[in-house]
Amino acid sequence: MALPTGLGAQESQQDAGSADIQEVFSWLPQDTETVTVARGPFTLPASQPRPMEDENRAITDQELEESFEGCAIALFADDINDDMDSFIKENRRSVLKVEQIGGHASAVFQEKLENDTWTTFVAFPSKRALVVATNKAYLEEVLARLHGKSGVRALPNVLPEWKYVNTELRFWGLRHFDRSQANLDPSSPFGGRKAANTMDEEEIGLIFAFDQRKGSLTSVTYLSGDTSLAAKPEASLLSMGRGTEARRLNIEYRELAPGVVEALYSLKTATQVQFFFFAFEGMLGHALFI
Repeated sequence: MALPTGLGAQESQQDAGSADIQEVFSWLPQDTETVTVARGPFTLPASQPRPMEDENRAITDQELEESFEGCAIALFADDINDDMDSFIKENRRSVLKVEQIGGHASAVFQEKLENDTWTTFVAFPSKRALVVATNKAYLEEVLARLHGKSGVRALPNVLPEWKYVNTELRFWGLRHFDRSQANLDPSSPFGGRKAANTMDEEEIGLIFAFDQRKGSLTSVTYLSGDTSLAAKPEASLLSMGRGTEARRLNIEYRELAPGVVEALYSLKTATQVQFFFFAFEGMLGHALFI
């Protein structure tokens, strides 16, 4: 679930934007495991496709920023046109139907990709919010919470991951591994070898951060109950498989605390960026099976 602004882990970090995000986090169900955040303002990239280029070319700062953009829940600074009729009219060629979900008209889109059919729901729950979901039940819960349904929020501030989150960055995210979902999640580190996991029965979570002040470097911080983690970081998911593509990221490791290791990845070329995001999606639980 991608969000547009930051959630402060401590009072000193909170600002006007984080007040909004505290509200958004209250909309997300307790079993939400992964959140990524992008803070605006954003400039929309050109709509026309780029010509074929050398994948080993250096990428610009603007292209690198665009790689991190995209939201499933978007909060806007100003009111937006939340008229579903107008939205349907503008997208009439691609909208499959309109459903009432959680008291809101939601546009339903379907797309066939290879052997799978992907369904997407779009709703405007308020004048400043846009919600896009791929699961109807999850969307129903978000909309119910938005309108006052009480419940334990996603990723509470007491989690140890928040100690390593800098909410002032434009791009950040975290995943807290949920043992209760291990049997359904092929990327879960718990319960032995699975289709898309790195086993670690003591795994806690991870934090992603992209700090523009550090140029092309991005970081992932990994938390585990295994206090010897720093002696073998290459054996963790931080290594991104240790293959040729991973070695091209020039990964550097450093221990932040016992059981907490930060990995820095170099994203200077298109090839590096493409592989990083392929592997990083797996870290977040969005593994691709080929």
